Amino acid sequence: MPILAELSKRGQPVVLWFETTPPILIFSGLAFVGICLTLVSMGLHLDSVNFAAVGKRLGYLNEINWSVNFSFVVPVAAFFAFASLNNVSQVVRNLSASKMLIREDGVALNDRDLLEHYHRMAGVAVFVGLLLSVLAFVVSWREWYVDCMFAWDPSRGVDGTKDLLMGWNLAPTVPGSQATLSANRVFGFCAFTMQAVAGAVFLLFCTMVVTFAAWIYHFTSEQVGDDLVPDVRSPDERRGFEHFEPFLRNILFASLFFFGVFFLTRLNGAYVLSDSKTLWQFIRSDVFFGFASAQGGLFKNPSQLLYAGPDITKPIVTVGLGMGLTLVLAFLVPVVIVGLSASDSRSRARVEPIRSILRERANFTDEQFDKALDRMAIWPLKYPGPVELLSFLVVAGTCFVFYRLTLVLVGLVIAASLKRVVKILSGKV
Repeated sequence: MPILAELSKRGQPVVLWFETTPPILIFSGLAFVGICLTLVSMGLHLDSVNFAAVGKRLGYLNEINWSVNFSFVVPVAAFFAFASLNNVSQVVRNLSASKMLIREDGVALNDRDLLEHYHRMAGVAVFVGLLLSVLAFVVSWREWYVDCMFAWDPSRGVDGTKDLLMGWNLAPTVPGSQATLSANRVFGFCAFTMQAVAGAVFLLFCTMVVTFAAWIYHFTSEQVGDDLVPDVRSPDERRGFEHFEPFLRNILFASLFFFGVFFLTRLNGAYVLSDSKTLWQFIRSDVFFGFASAQGGLFKNPSQLLYAGPDITKPIVTVGLGMGLTLVLAFLVPVVIVGLSASDSRSRARVEPIRSILRERANFTDEQFDKALDRMAIWPLKYPGPVELLSFLVVAGTCFVFYRLTLVLVGLVIAASLKRVVKILSGKV
């Protein structure tokens, strides 16, 4: 269709920019902005605010979903997200060099044609990602308007904060605070714009990863003349599918840090709704419980661990949706897309005429060819395996809902790590 062709043409430069931009530049830029926001919040007296009415200290610096996320976790997540997109062209070149993508007559497709084909598809898909990014900005700026553009004039009895959660955005309403409404609004616009940028990076990452995975998987369709086949000559038991490992590894790391972004937001929301006066007071009892507990006695009181908090707010629901998308992406791409592609390619390699083409190209006997396919591992990652990955994702989802369980596990990990360090230092290892 002419419209899709035009969209593809206009979108391809954006896709190429994603694939060629060094991830360290993205990390550095986002980290710089995140640190600047934290420093500016100090100058505007928004960093630490004591809400005396409830005895709780909040503020931009004290709210980890803002300061910690934007200064560290979001930049690291973006680094791995762009690293995975950087891997795409190299994966295609490796598949071409290994002659794993072939025409019906067995001739290997060259990397230039393959990349052009992928970029035509990705050029359209990137507009979907950009549209979702615009939506992220609209949602964030609406949140800014609600949270920062409230009316406040005690002399006239005007109070537009009754339905808002406590946070740095309410600093100008705290008696004795030096923060001003105008500075709060300008700073808030910058902070929520940064939130929109983080959301846009996440949505673009999801869109482009799913697009590449779908492009790979389409080679397994009977309706497509080109085929994805194993590299039976590869000494690796994955028979060429090891080329996907760097790409998938970066996806899993990006998913891990995006989980961190969503979890810190979840944790901060629970803290704001709690009776604890400080964040450390909020988390220390659970962390210490995990630190002091033996593994066998950890779940003697499940009601203490399986606690979802006093209330589920709209921001928690929003980040919960993002968390769910992250888990689906981390499972869908390696298992459903690449894993099934490897399984289908092995089945296809056993059927004529592809079998004869691959056997002659590898100069294998029938016995050698069958042995290579029989020993083929269809899982593209050395670690984690499919069972471990699914277990990790289930635990991650559970920990997001029951945040106290996460804190207990953190304490348990700290205790185990310290025991390991003591053994190393004492020479018992």
